Amino acid sequence: MKLNKITNFYCFIVISLILHACGPQYQTHTNYTPPNTEFGLQCIRKCASVKNSCENSCMIQKNSCATLAEQKAQNDYNSYIQTQCYYINGSDTATVSDPNNNFNQHPKLSLQRSQGYSGKLECRNGYVKTIDYFRDPYFCSNQNNNCLSICTASYDGCYESCGGVVIKTTVCVSNCDKIK
Repeated sequence: MKLNKITNFYCFIVISLILHACGPQYQTHTNYTPPNTEFGLQCIRKCASVKNSCENSCMIQKNSCATLAEQKAQNDYNSYIQTQCYYINGSDTATVSDPNNNFNQHPKLSLQRSQGYSGKLECRNGYVKTIDYFRDPYFCSNQNNNCLSICTASYDGCYESCGGVVIKTTVCVSNCDKIK
């Protein structure tokens, strides 16, 4: 299931890049004209301060999400190793052979781990998954971009309420000949 998720993600990226490369590319430029009063200028300085605080909050959220995503991946990986894998060292095998094929809480495996056992790790499916398998590329997707967009939109509104003018211009920057 997880492998399909990762494979689908990479397929999505490749298809998106191919489609994205085919069409016109646009960028939005923002031009800020400040107000012409001292009160208006002080007001937009406050807007800028609020925007900086908002962006700092976004970075904290991004880092927190990344930390949480890494902890989840590590927990999932540890659970997988604990429940699906065993160590082999020559004729000394730490497997579970109960009728339910349960690898959980095998005393020999737990003891070997606690003693730093370094035999070969084997898993049920015949190969050992790495922690990368458990990292979810969607876990924090777009969270930071959305947060920063909110900061910018709030700043633009604040700027205008102070008497400034915000003009957004969208221009084609590549593959412009494809525009009909």
